[in-house]
Amino acid sequence: MEFLPVIFAVTAAVLILIGCYVLYVQIIKRKNDAEEAWSDIDVQLKKRYDLIPNLVTVAKKYMEYEKDVFTEITMLRSQVNVPGKTISIDRIQAETKLGGALNQLMLRVENYPDLKADQQMLRLQRTLVEIEEHIAASRRFYNSAVADFNNVIKIFPGNLIAASVGVKPIEFFTGGEEIHKVPEVNPK
Repeated sequence: MEFLPVIFAVTAAVLILIGCYVLYVQIIKRKNDAEEAWSDIDVQLKKRYDLIPNLVTVAKKYMEYEKDVFTEITMLRSQVNVPGKTISIDRIQAETKLGGALNQLMLRVENYPDLKADQQMLRLQRTLVEIEEHIAASRRFYNSAVADFNNVIKIFPGNLIAASVGVKPIEFFTGGEEIHKVPEVNPK
């Protein structure tokens, strides 16, 4: 009977350690899921980067007066074209701006009937739309993985484990302020 409290204490300590380990494994698993989802976004963004020069080249033939759009797209592309770069709010914001600039380009294409009818431009537009749909799907998957990860590290007792190993929340990939701006279409 003297050993009963000791056995109980050792059992409780072992169960707590096992629980902490299980929570730690869940944190790491969820973080890896979020990183894998980010990698999926990165693949889609790489496709977008590869498409941009072709899109700009075809559009430039017709759109002599739209140099500001081409300059902005080229600048934004060079800022964010770093596949595998770590997840950061700066990169997410830059990607959002690039998407907004591409949307502006597509809206301005509407003002050029010859360009709208160009078969190569139509193919590039369809490809861009498809890539943007894949990016949106990847973004939803990523944000879901981030939500799962952030929940695990913010809810007790996971928050204790996360704090003890220095794990921080991950940023969501949002549309940012760009999605709230009304696109400007300036007809000739």
